[in-house]
Amino acid sequence: MLRATITAIMVSLVTACSSLSDPAMDADIAADRPTGSVLWSGLTPRAHDHVNRRLDQIEALPVLQGGVLFVGDSITEGAPLQTMFPNLQLANHGIGWDTTEGVLLRLNQITRNRPARLFLLIGTNDTNYTDDPDRISDNILKVTDALTAALPDTELYVLSILPRGGPGNAVISDVNRSLRQAAIDRPFVFLNLAQAMRAENGEMRADLSYDNLHLNVQGYAVWEAVLRECVWNGCPQGLSE
Repeated sequence: MLRATITAIMVSLVTACSSLSDPAMDADIAADRPTGSVLWSGLTPRAHDHVNRRLDQIEALPVLQGGVLFVGDSITEGAPLQTMFPNLQLANHGIGWDTTEGVLLRLNQITRNRPARLFLLIGTNDTNYTDDPDRISDNILKVTDALTAALPDTELYVLSILPRGGPGNAVISDVNRSLRQAAIDRPFVFLNLAQAMRAENGEMRADLSYDNLHLNVQGYAVWEAVLRECVWNGCPQGLSE
C-alpha cells in the first residue's frame, strides 16, 4: 500500500516539477488569491499552475486545532503522510517548487492553524537560485521566529535540508550547520534528517532517491522512521543531535 501510494505521488510530482526557472525573489500578491494565500512571481507556467492549485487546496483544508502540521516543498507534498501516520490528525502544507521566500509569503495561511506540532522542511529549491547559505538560513530563521511568535503553544521542529547532487549540496551543508547552531538559542528542535540520508560523497544516498533530490519509497521509509517518535509524541532537544 505504501509503495503504491508513493509511486503515484512521485509520478505526479515529476510531471509537475520537470522544469525550473530562475525566480524573481520578490513576490506579487494576486488579488484573486484566497485570504491568507500569496503567489510569488518568476515561476514557469506549469509551476505557476501547480502552486496556484496547491494554495487553493491548502486554503480549503479545515483549520487544524491540535494535531500535526507539515510545511515544505515537493518533498513534503509528496510524503504519503496519511499512510505513514494513520489515524493521526494532520495537514500537509507542502508545495512543489516552494522556497524559503515562498513560505515567508504564505505564513498567514500556515498560522491560522493551531497544531500541537509543526514540522518544517524547506530550502533545497533555494540552492537553484542562490549560493549564499546565509541568505537561506536567515530566511528559515525568519520563518521560525514568525511561527514561534504566532504559535507559542506549538512545538516547532526544523528538519535539516536533505542532501542532493550538484554544487548546491555544499550550500545545504552550511545551512544545516547554521540551523543546528541557531536551535541552541531558539525555541525549536533541529532534527538531523540529512544524516540518515547522506552517502559517503556527501550527496543523497542512491537507494533513497530517483533523481538525487526527491525521495523514493525507501527514502520516505527512512523519513518516516526518523520522524516517527517526534510526530506521534514529540521529542526532546537531544534527539536532534
